[in-house]
Amino acid sequence: MWTKNLLTFQGLFTSPPPDPGFDFFYLALQWPGAYCDTKRACCYPTTGKPAADFGIHGLWPNYNNGSYPSNCDPSNEFDPSEISDLVSTLQTKWPTLSCPSNEGYKFWEHEWEKHGTCSESVMDQHGYFEKTLALRDRINLLQILTDAGIKPNDEFYKLKDIKKAIEKATGFTPVINCNRDPEKNRQLHEILLCVDKSGTEFMDCPMPTDRCPYSHIQFGHNHHSSGSKREPSLHVNRRRKKLLVSSIVVAFALILAAAIFARVRSNVNSSQHVPGLARKPSQAISKACEPNRFPELCVDSLMDFPASSAKDLIHPRTLLISSSFSFLDMPPRSAYDSCLELGIIIASFFILQSLLVSSSPSPPDFNFFYWVTYWPGAICDSQKGCCPPPNSNTASDFMIHGLWPQFNNGTWPAFCDQTNLFDISKVSDLVSKMEKKWTEWGVWACPSNETKLWEHEWNKHGTCVQSVFDQHSYFLTNLRFRQKLNLLNILKQKGIKPDGGLYGLDEIKNAIKCAIGYAPGIECNEDVKGTKQLFQIYICLDNYAKEFVECPYVPDRSCASEIKFPKFPKKDSLGETLSVISSKSYLLPAPPVPGFGALDSRIRTITWSKKSYSTTYLLFELERGDKV
Repeated sequence: MWTKNLLTFQGLFTSPPPDPGFDFFYLALQWPGAYCDTKRACCYPTTGKPAADFGIHGLWPNYNNGSYPSNCDPSNEFDPSEISDLVSTLQTKWPTLSCPSNEGYKFWEHEWEKHGTCSESVMDQHGYFEKTLALRDRINLLQILTDAGIKPNDEFYKLKDIKKAIEKATGFTPVINCNRDPEKNRQLHEILLCVDKSGTEFMDCPMPTDRCPYSHIQFGHNHHSSGSKREPSLHVNRRRKKLLVSSIVVAFALILAAAIFARVRSNVNSSQHVPGLARKPSQAISKACEPNRFPELCVDSLMDFPASSAKDLIHPRTLLISSSFSFLDMPPRSAYDSCLELGIIIASFFILQSLLVSSSPSPPDFNFFYWVTYWPGAICDSQKGCCPPPNSNTASDFMIHGLWPQFNNGTWPAFCDQTNLFDISKVSDLVSKMEKKWTEWGVWACPSNETKLWEHEWNKHGTCVQSVFDQHSYFLTNLRFRQKLNLLNILKQKGIKPDGGLYGLDEIKNAIKCAIGYAPGIECNEDVKGTKQLFQIYICLDNYAKEFVECPYVPDRSCASEIKFPKFPKKDSLGETLSVISSKSYLLPAPPVPGFGALDSRIRTITWSKKSYSTTYLLFELERGDKV
């Protein structure tokens, strides 16, 4: 009894649990297809292709007034060791889709430091991620929506139907966030469910305001896990919608005009008959008498007509225009009139059909794309040799070669439209980026010339994809994929570096497959000693260049089981590239090169012009290991 009273007494002075400093959590679950189907695009995590399901975005503390705390404790930084037992589950259910590809730690670090540190009074780092995973396991949003007939198929669904389906399954109304796809359609991006401030139970949202003020939204394909191409539809593209509406208006106007014309024609034809003339000829004649138009009809009596009988008076070819007649008096229309009206209506429908067809997207007449990048070091360290680009801002990275339409049988279209040749003014806003990521290292000839490379790529390949791209969008798409897919970083993360070492061909292919979900094609060449080395990488895209797909056939050209990853060409103090230019030694008289002194017969040489110099220099490199 005394103990009980003591506990009661102590309870009077026991403080209640500290207020966490916020009112509730948002559990944010995002649809990968909507994340990827934007101008920003996405990259697979280095751990492989995520599941085709809603993934966790975060668990966010919020206030009832709509604001939220963030970055509450900079001293409590993210510590990967705290969640080491959860990593495999996080990579499955809380994957990152940001570029460049990574394992997910940066994403989790961001979520903890921005949001998790504001919930420290409720949970520590491990608890934050563990509770979020537990909440995710309690609700299967994709199954809920699929059971309600709402599927990720690029169709549009009523926003209220999406919310109703989730509310019916969970008992709570969600908050819906949308984003825009490249065609500016609103699509389902995130679903937010409210959780109490202990982080354990779902609850009604204090502010259930959707950030998607549209009655219908699109539920896009899960592009990051689907290899099927996305066919554009009439309702997806606003420009096509406007064209469709315009065509319907034009066709309706044509049909209306045809009907009016037929009616007028019918009235004119009716003038070949005088209503009531057979019964009251004198009355009809008096009505038909118009001195200015038909003076021969203005007579005093029937006897003034040259006709000898009433039968002649009602001959079908006698033109008598009556100012008043009944519908019953109209004679049958001629076959000519009926055929004319029917022909105009049929023609109108044909025009409508042609307009509808023109407003529909015509599918590309090829099957897929190769997006090809090459490694400059493999060109320079080869029998052919290279010419460094004249500009100085070239990236030390894989360079774009081109985007090439292909057929499934291994052939490809080329030079499809000689009337639409390359025009650099159409890509003037992209030139600075192209000079960095799409340079010409003497792939064909020296001196290098980026403009000729771009011209070649458009004239040969781009002219065959005009059902998908114009010139500007063709080059822009290449640059976006180059930004999206950092092949060098992907390989480095797997320990494959351009250090002149040998790596397994399958090792290189698997590293890329792990990042994008599909195996690439690899093309090799030989260095000056005959060793096979990594030259080009082929990535397959669908025929709208929207997503990665499995290659119908993989062009593994001239490769061995182990290939060399050559170094990137070095640059000297003048900014020129010194590399193995040719396997042959030239006994040419070498002009003096400033700063290099006399040259001997061991020098490997080649010439090219540099913009900043008026003289054409002989650039060289001695045998490997030699220094000038």
